[in-house]
Amino acid sequence: MEQREQVEQIRLEFLDIHQVLDERSLRWWCASKARAYNRLHIKGGVSMVHEATGVSRSRIYRGIEEMEADCISTNRIRKEGGGRKKNNGDPT
Repeated sequence: MEQREQVEQIRLEFLDIHQVLDERSLRWWCASKARAYNRLHIKGGVSMVHEATGVSRSRIYRGIEEMEADCISTNRIRKEGGGRKKNNGDPT
């Protein structure tokens, strides 16, 4: 299968599943696809997944690092303090 076909295949898979993924599972899915590609082609998986999905390379690399570190120690989706900050009633 040539590279264009592989990008299209990953893109179609991503379109099928991306709406039900939270932040962590999105990173892990992309990381898994990149690692699977690298098993066959040695390198280029992150770039391939980035091109197919539009997910940033840094998010994919973070997912790979998490998978390798096996950091499922908490049920949190984001790091402590991540996300939108509370307003605390301040109108400004």
